[in-house]
Amino acid sequence: MSQHKEVLQGYRQSKAPACAVVMKGLFFMILLYLCVSLITMTAWFPQHGRKIWLALMPSQHMLVGEESTGQGLVCEGKERNLSEVAFSGKGLHGIDFQHEFELDREWKVPPFISNVSPEFIKDAALPRGNGSAVIMLAMGTENQIDFLENWILNVKRAGIVMAVIGAGDNATFNKAREYEVSVFRWSPEDHDASAGWGTSLWTRNTWQKVFAVQKIVSWGYDVILSDLDVVWWRDPSIIFDKHPQADMFFSHDGVATSNTEEDAAVTLLEKGASIHNFINTGMYMVRSTGASRAFMRRWAARYPHFDGHDQNGIYDIIKSGPEGEKHPEDAAILRSANNTLYHAVLPTYVFANGHSYFVSKLHSLLNADIPFGMHATWTYENAAGKRSRLREVKAWHDPHEYYDGKFITMDLEIPSMPLEHNEKDNTEDMLQFHLMALEMQMKQVAIGMMFSLITGRSFIMPNLQCFCERIWYSVIKCRFPDYLDMKFPTPCPMDYYFHMDMLYKGDRGVKIDFREQGFLESPNVSPQIKTSVASISLSSKAANCAMCLGKAHEDTRTCLARQQCISSGKIPSVMMPGNLTDVEIHKYLAPMNDTKLWVLNLKGFTGSTMTEAFGGFESPQTGVLVRSFFTDLLQDWCCRTPDDAKRLNKSMSEPLKMLPGFV
Repeated sequence: MSQHKEVLQGYRQSKAPACAVVMKGLFFMILLYLCVSLITMTAWFPQHGRKIWLALMPSQHMLVGEESTGQGLVCEGKERNLSEVAFSGKGLHGIDFQHEFELDREWKVPPFISNVSPEFIKDAALPRGNGSAVIMLAMGTENQIDFLENWILNVKRAGIVMAVIGAGDNATFNKAREYEVSVFRWSPEDHDASAGWGTSLWTRNTWQKVFAVQKIVSWGYDVILSDLDVVWWRDPSIIFDKHPQADMFFSHDGVATSNTEEDAAVTLLEKGASIHNFINTGMYMVRSTGASRAFMRRWAARYPHFDGHDQNGIYDIIKSGPEGEKHPEDAAILRSANNTLYHAVLPTYVFANGHSYFVSKLHSLLNADIPFGMHATWTYENAAGKRSRLREVKAWHDPHEYYDGKFITMDLEIPSMPLEHNEKDNTEDMLQFHLMALEMQMKQVAIGMMFSLITGRSFIMPNLQCFCERIWYSVIKCRFPDYLDMKFPTPCPMDYYFHMDMLYKGDRGVKIDFREQGFLESPNVSPQIKTSVASISLSSKAANCAMCLGKAHEDTRTCLARQQCISSGKIPSVMMPGNLTDVEIHKYLAPMNDTKLWVLNLKGFTGSTMTEAFGGFESPQTGVLVRSFFTDLLQDWCCRTPDDAKRLNKSMSEPLKMLPGFV
């Protein structure tokens, strides 16, 4: 088994002793150990006399031994076979525990090249005042390389200096080196860059994170584990100091919190934590204690018997045994894993997720500080949806060119929400208003996108509002079942309604160059763009302005000014008739072309008159392609409960509509 020894910091060559010397020394150590142990065990536990307590012995398997050198006991490609393992120890906080479980005799550890060493981690780690040290670890492969770059840039912006990357291939390794981040290889072979969520390779790779964390905490280092689709705004290592009683801290998939505004002011932990919280392993923190080291060994050893990914593998361990007692010094910390671990849950305004940060904005509701980090979960459309969300909150790093150019956006007309909407119990009534309101907004967006196609300007998505949640299982009162108090309207992320890959890449010869909601709020957008603005209003009162299109002896701007269809001022404005074709629109707006930003207002053409806002494309073929593109661009809304769908004789989902019928 080849081993990559190169690491970023120094790329030192390992000075491991020859394999024969190691094995010879271990032979005498093991012989002495077995003599004493077997005599004792036979006397005290005759029924277990045949078991070897591997937790007290060095091992090449990172999930079993607590190595002191970082060198695996691998000689000429051969690995020790493990058939039975039992772990025992005593936690830092006085929790006695003993775990015994069997390992399959044929089990093979997934490939892990142990070129990461204690010396390498020591160089990368940030020392802490109590004598410990911490790293932030993220692991990835080439198919996530744009998220890797983005993660590194956000970490650097947050002032986090102890980042370490575990690379599954050369491309990832080299990219981390470009950014001068500590990096090691965790796989001897480059991994398939096409491995997507839920594939067998993706599942196996999630366990590599567990193996790496287990190895590093066994050397006495604290670890903050992060997925690459996490944004960090602040260094979370202070959580270790603020709550020293906990062995581990977990983020979770809930969208609500039991904490009050007063709680948020005094604690960083979820006061209503339970062993039944849906832990998310995209962000968690491990303090290196006896309890946490044993827990990580137990978690890693789940791999050979478990078909799912690492997150599913932790649930039954945390939930084993009864709900544990609260810690006497901090009631937000509870015993779990059959009373062997003290763990805490971080509320979703401290370690946020894709719903609590983007939609419900819990940290704002509780007047809490900005979250330490946010994991882009509760998103749709896979990586494309995640990129879109991160761009919406200025957490995706694009090149300078992305923020330059000429743009068009919209001043949307949004229907007023019924006063009783938030108090309704009838999901269907709420849903029907939401579908009507979203369709009204989307039809305006469709016209804005048409103008973008016609004029060649990048379309800035306006801020849409939602009046009902979207969940892939089902809503109750148009909300998540565990957050029935959420107030509408809420922001409507683009991945709630668009097929994001189709929008980004284009299809059928139609591609809209667009920017996400909130684009103009980015500090990367120059003041020249924000101040070079023109207002374009479609109005039925502008019918006489259309005559300017046929004036061969007079330029369009002069004619529009004479007809009082165009006005100068701090923000120049153009009044525009409806029913113009694409060619006519291009000519009509040409006088405003030097302006960087157009703001389109359709308030005179909503509702039943929407079809009169645009006269269509003069090329029938173009019209067919554009109609086909927009028809398939929208996702369905989801989902009614099965009982509601059956009672109403409707499907669980509803198609969303966008086209006003003029294309």
